[in-house]
Amino acid sequence: MAINKLDISMMEDVGTSANQLVQRDGSGNLPAVDGSLLTGVAPFTSSASDPAIDTNPSDGVGTVWYNTTSGEGYVCTDATAGANIWTNIGAGTGDIEPWHIGGTQKGFVQGGYVSGSNVNVIETFSLTSDGNATDHADLTYGRQYGATGKSTTYGYFAGGDADAPLGGYTANIEKFPFATQTNGTSVGNLTQGRRIGAGTAYADYSYCMSGGGPSNSAYDLIDKWAHSSDGNATSVGGVVQPVQEQAQHSSNTYGYMSGGRHTSSGGPSSNGMYGKIEKHSFATDADSTTVGNLTISTRRAEAGTQSKTYGYTMAGRIEGSPPVSVNSVEKFSFASDGNGTDLLDLTLIKRSGCGHASVTHGYYTGGVHDASGNYLNVIEKFSFSAETNATDVGDLTQLKAAVGTNY
Repeated sequence: MAINKLDISMMEDVGTSANQLVQRDGSGNLPAVDGSLLTGVAPFTSSASDPAIDTNPSDGVGTVWYNTTSGEGYVCTDATAGANIWTNIGAGTGDIEPWHIGGTQKGFVQGGYVSGSNVNVIETFSLTSDGNATDHADLTYGRQYGATGKSTTYGYFAGGDADAPLGGYTANIEKFPFATQTNGTSVGNLTQGRRIGAGTAYADYSYCMSGGGPSNSAYDLIDKWAHSSDGNATSVGGVVQPVQEQAQHSSNTYGYMSGGRHTSSGGPSSNGMYGKIEKHSFATDADSTTVGNLTISTRRAEAGTQSKTYGYTMAGRIEGSPPVSVNSVEKFSFASDGNGTDLLDLTLIKRSGCGHASVTHGYYTGGVHDASGNYLNVIEKFSFSAETNATDVGDLTQLKAAVGTNY
């Protein structure tokens, strides 16, 4: 029987380089090794700070991150580039995720117009179960057709037609808290008083795109105001076509407006419809750009909402002889610029209502029913995933139109 020869010098060749034996020290500890050379170990990062939504881990979903300052741990559960979701693990709290496009608890309806007068009511309805709205708080004054914004904790109402002492096309910005039934307070002004501007929002700022003034004029303006401190808005750009009565939408990177009515150089008698989709960047202060067309080019007084991936333009009035409202809903992609496509129908033909979004559904509240001329209090919703026709799920506290929306 052959006996293999063992070279004792091989056993003495210890270290952390190739073909060497790893030896523990006198305390039983392994020497320091390059962690990237280890296999079969789940990827993780140790850092003195939390991960961010744009950390974009190379190992994708399942990557673990430890904050060595706070002791918190996170696992990446969505590795969408620039929009990661890091879920807190263990006993910690607070996930790190992109700005919520849709609400998770409640939708809010601000102000509006009821049978000849403006109202200051802020009402709320559940986004987690179907049912009627309830009174939440009041705006400072009765107002209609304002642009709305939102932070994670406050809703904003900017501009609009207002009762005295603001009066007329106001520039006033006010806010109210989502969490408590506290009335709105004035926190600043837009650069120009206006009505029916498109309100867009991201985590740090809210914006007002364009909007109308006296004699059906419209403004070539994009204003923004900060959520971190109260104060006036600043002008950060212009639009391709100044309009009013357009729909508003927000993605995680851009604010959008779609449709609406503009005034050509010929004056108010030359009012025209604008069947375009424009967007402006949240990352850079700049003018908006045209990115597509709606399927109905002559629609105004429509409402807008959005999912994480699409903008939705709902209902509105088509100009003609006579003008007539519609109940159609079309969508356009946030991922790539392009035209809208017809998707589904609301329960009623209507205009001048407002749109809301949960994580899973789009909502339309209030408005005017052209066939009867009646104001509406209907709350209806449609599924982003199923894309089937909307259903009636509740009522507002008032029959009204020209309302503002948050979530």
